[in-house]
Amino acid sequence: MSNIAFIGGVVETPAYFDNDILNIDLLILRKDLNKVERLTVITNNNEAIAKAVREINEGDYFLTTNAHIMTKTYLRTKELECSECYNTEYKKVKSERTEVIFNDFSILKFEGDMPEGINKVFLEGNVCSDLNYRDKDGKSYCKYKLAVNQKVFDTKAEYPYIVTFGKDAELSKTYLKKNSRVFIEGSIQQRDIRQSEPFRCDACGVEAVKKIPNIVREIITSNVLFLDKDKSDDK
Repeated sequence: MSNIAFIGGVVETPAYFDNDILNIDLLILRKDLNKVERLTVITNNNEAIAKAVREINEGDYFLTTNAHIMTKTYLRTKELECSECYNTEYKKVKSERTEVIFNDFSILKFEGDMPEGINKVFLEGNVCSDLNYRDKDGKSYCKYKLAVNQKVFDTKAEYPYIVTFGKDAELSKTYLKKNSRVFIEGSIQQRDIRQSEPFRCDACGVEAVKKIPNIVREIITSNVLFLDKDKSDDK
């Protein structure tokens, strides 16, 4: 079974804790895409935390070849403020997010220009949602959820969203359906989004749609292997 992540980038801010989990914000220079990506990696490994507190400084190059993705469920607090009477309400909602978990790392010092980053993920699993396929202006897009088990017959799984473009998206539409097995090579994309939330003020009754900030992470594919393709061809 595959659930492996290789991540390398420059530490953007000092490491910080969220409850008992250590967070590290990275800047990853993707020369293949000609852009700098932001990605947060986390750990609750006591040895990794102690090492990070001792060794990691802002501006260092952080490298881990001992990481994997995990789907975490947590309670998120939405802050909703009325634009008329300024009454503020707080709403707790259950959310799910893909996290990058590391268990060990190396720190490299550098001078001069930002070094090239590393953002590689290798996953094997079964499609566990309907495919969201679109073809607009000749640009194909396909998104689905993947169940990634840690080992054979393991009932626990992680559930990242997979996004493919172009030819891989077209092939995904042809060869994939629920329970299809697939091997993914790709990278983790972290995006800041604003989700629409219907709101009715308890104080003055005004109704509105609020935009609530959130973070999503998806796996953007660079290579897809359709492991059930031969079976499909035989039918």
